[in-house]
Amino acid sequence: LSYSLLQELRNTRYIPFLSKLLKSYHSTSFDPGYPSTTPFVQAVIMYNENANIPGFRFLDKKNQREFIMGTADSARAIEEEVSKGKYGILTGGTSIGNIFCGGATRSIITVAHLYKTETGQKNLRDILALILLNPIATAKVIFSSCLEFCVELYESFLDILKGILYNKDFNWPFIFPYFPFFRTFINATVREISTETALLEMQRNVPYIYLTYGGYDWISHYRGPNSLSAHTMLKGIDSDIRRLYKIAKRNNYDFYVLSDHGQV
Repeated sequence: LSYSLLQELRNTRYIPFLSKLLKSYHSTSFDPGYPSTTPFVQAVIMYNENANIPGFRFLDKKNQREFIMGTADSARAIEEEVSKGKYGILTGGTSIGNIFCGGATRSIITVAHLYKTETGQKNLRDILALILLNPIATAKVIFSSCLEFCVELYESFLDILKGILYNKDFNWPFIFPYFPFFRTFINATVREISTETALLEMQRNVPYIYLTYGGYDWISHYRGPNSLSAHTMLKGIDSDIRRLYKIAKRNNYDFYVLSDHGQV
């Protein structure tokens, strides 16, 4: 969410809790540099180094290797480079839903460590077990996933119908059959698991927690950052931020809401 759009959406029904925070807390814009992508920005936040990340997808001509930062092998190879001799800001903490782990002891749904099993790096199984043993948390994951899937099918149908009626272009190759499943996974399943995990980690008094919600980013690429679909997704994220803030305040955490890059 760009700073300018954040200001436009203040006092709207899409970000009611963030709007409340903006009335009493400080907010500021910043220039993330280029390329303004999540791995580029996260690397410099976590390790103060991002010189080897020219894009989300790029080709290393010297080694004839393609890097796609949404895949575990690529993200982990880049993190191993940027973290050399660096102290990660999450050392002793937890990484949830990020590209890199920032030196975290526990990495959950973190791209660079999806398949890492060495001692000290916990995988998703222990967290999933704890969430699924909680019937309320399980119900939230299932309900949110089903709702997102149905909403995306409806919006995809409208896109196709508008394209036919008004002879407009639409992202047909990406809509069917992949995007409804992808949106459900990113914005419902992963978001709910990430939120429940962060709440659990705060109850454990983990010193540092860094969580990324990727749903708005993806839907903005697809339908636009100011689309109704993107706004609806923001409402869900805003609700989860409220839940996190409540526990963070109770447990005396410093609390930051950060957009790693905006979109136009």
